[in-house]
Amino acid sequence: MKMLIAFFLTGVQAEIITATDEYKFVIRDPSGLLTGITIKKKKELKERISTILERRETELRIEDAGRARMYDGALFVFAEAAKAVWPRLDIRPVERSAVFETYDEREKYTAAAASCIGNAVISFPEDLSYWLDPGIWTESGFSG
Repeated sequence: MKMLIAFFLTGVQAEIITATDEYKFVIRDPSGLLTGITIKKKKELKERISTILERRETELRIEDAGRARMYDGALFVFAEAAKAVWPRLDIRPVERSAVFETYDEREKYTAAAASCIGNAVISFPEDLSYWLDPGIWTESGFSG
């Protein structure tokens, strides 16, 4: 075998109906499976993420280059997840202000931030404030 591709079934349900009974089985998602963040579709969340992205472009300057890369990676994780919920959301502010020199560097730090964030569920604006606080990101990841 030259290659092994690992995959996990998620959200699997089985329903068995016999003449007299009905059985339902749910296969739980494997623990530790990285499926990404979930953002609830709420107007206040859209407004908060827009504000954070704009603040990064206009106000926020991070002197430590490693910390800035991890923070921008986290911003891209949230921007991409938000864009999936609200397709017309403008994420250009973070694209213009990100410190990445190459697309590969952007992907590297976005993946690193995504692994730190895990399967977070964003239900309230405070959740965004927590995860997108520039002070909690370090060059090696998340310190919160």
